[in-house]
Amino acid sequence: MTSAPDSYPSWSSWTYETHMEDIRSLWEQIAPRITRDRPKVAEIQELLDVMFTSFSSGEKEAGRQAAIAIYNMKLEQLR
Repeated sequence: MTSAPDSYPSWSSWTYETHMEDIRSLWEQIAPRITRDRPKVAEIQELLDVMFTSFSSGEKEAGRQAAIAIYNMKLEQLR
């Protein structure tokens, strides 16, 4: 959320690509298991799409805002 594609620190072993791939992979595993709140799953998917698209097109602030929106959704309550 704090590091847009061109903002990852040079000392870090994480890159934008590896971080985004981890998020995609984890979400693909988690989303099907959330059975009680499918509308929330759709909302999260939409925000992830906005985040990925925004970062890919250089719109850092829009990508950060989507990430912050997901962070603030109290995801630990999803089942």
